[in-house]
Amino acid sequence: MENVSSVGIKDKLTALYHQYAAQISDGMPEAMNRVRETAISQFDALGLPRKGCERYRFTEIMTAFGHAYG
Repeated sequence: MENVSSVGIKDKLTALYHQYAAQISDGMPEAMNRVRETAISQFDALGLPRKGCERYRFTEIMTAFGHAYG
């Protein structure tokens, strides 16, 4: 499998969210949709946690998301 960067993963996940945002939000309470929009904005700004980030130091993000699954 092709290995991809965490920036590429962040961009792909953000793009997928925006592509399906209407479907994700459909029928959900407005308060939940506002929280979700805030969360995706923060994710877009911050990206995936880096390996040295204390709160995520035992989480292997790239193991789950580091491959181009197609």
